[in-house]
Amino acid sequence: MFSTDALTRAWREGRLPTYREHVTTYIRFHPNMFRIHNVRHDPDLSSLRWTVDEPRDLEFIRKVYDRLGDDGFGMDDVLRVLREEPALGQINVGLERDAGLKASMRKDCLA
Repeated sequence: MFSTDALTRAWREGRLPTYREHVTTYIRFHPNMFRIHNVRHDPDLSSLRWTVDEPRDLEFIRKVYDRLGDDGFGMDDVLRVLREEPALGQINVGLERDAGLKASMRKDCLA
């Protein structure tokens, strides 16, 4: 979660292509300039991939959306759908996490 002020500052000050494409990276790489806290959730859901970086990610998101509709839904609703249909959670399994970020960082000599 990021404040509008933090995102605006990162957008304004982050000039490297990596920071332009992955604006939150600027915030993480400059912890002295931002208040940063880690939020833990029980159970740990960090293995779940809820992003749209690859075609399989988009397929996953579309299928979840098809089941939940456009009336608004939250994390608990998505988790319920995944419990009811575990195969949905396998659609984008195995994709490398942060592959685009890592490639950008190599180009900018940040890796």
